[in-house]
Amino acid sequence: MKTISFPILIFLSIISILTFNACEKVIDIDLNESNPQLVIEALVLDSMVPATVKISQTASFYEYSDYVKINNAVVNISDSDGHIFPLNSIGNGIYTSDSLFGNSGKEYRLNVVYNGQVITSESTIPQKINIDSLSYKPFELGFGDEEMFMVYLYFNDPVNIENFYRFKIYKNGLLENGLRAYNDQYINGQNAKVNVGQFEKGDTVYVELYSVDYANYLYFKTLSDASGSDNPGNPVSNLEGENCLGYFGAYAFSFDTIVIR
Repeated sequence: MKTISFPILIFLSIISILTFNACEKVIDIDLNESNPQLVIEALVLDSMVPATVKISQTASFYEYSDYVKINNAVVNISDSDGHIFPLNSIGNGIYTSDSLFGNSGKEYRLNVVYNGQVITSESTIPQKINIDSLSYKPFELGFGDEEMFMVYLYFNDPVNIENFYRFKIYKNGLLENGLRAYNDQYINGQNAKVNVGQFEKGDTVYVELYSVDYANYLYFKTLSDASGSDNPGNPVSNLEGENCLGYFGAYAFSFDTIVIR
């Protein structure tokens, strides 16, 4: 089976983004009538994709239609070598830097100032884990149903190292799932096989594998749990500051694509 890469999807996935920090906090959210809060979604990757920060403001974390884009914040990210990178607003609440690209093992610190609020966070890029391959296997849903295919992702989990992962899965260029987060409790040191999902003949499946720190794993795990609940709980954030939601992640990143033929 032939695989192809879609580098443009890397940038698109950064635009669509919705540390192990000792000061983790549980965000208390009044889902009905809460005060306006900043929502910060910040990302640094070990790739040739610029660092991106998305800032908005909402009265409810789960009511995305209420989000107001913030374009006049002061945003910078510094690294453990003492370099400071200002991020520039490009509109629609998005800030980027053309000179900041992450490196594995390096720590990064986010600083956001808006309307008297100061929001900070720290995150370190873990060891990079590459996708080995993608494969698919046909199966029948039932009598008379169209044949479907299960797609699997393979990678090697390092031995004696606690690793955390986040997956983003695209079908024909559209994001299917961006909240899947796993630890290596049951795959430590093994050749891992992950069920990506069910697809049809002709689908193009694009998968991103992020090596993340514990704080980001916890954020997406609790957010995923909340999104599937009738009574959403509170995602655990690594942001420090008043009236803020979201996360700051510094990730090692790999991707692969497969077409179901």
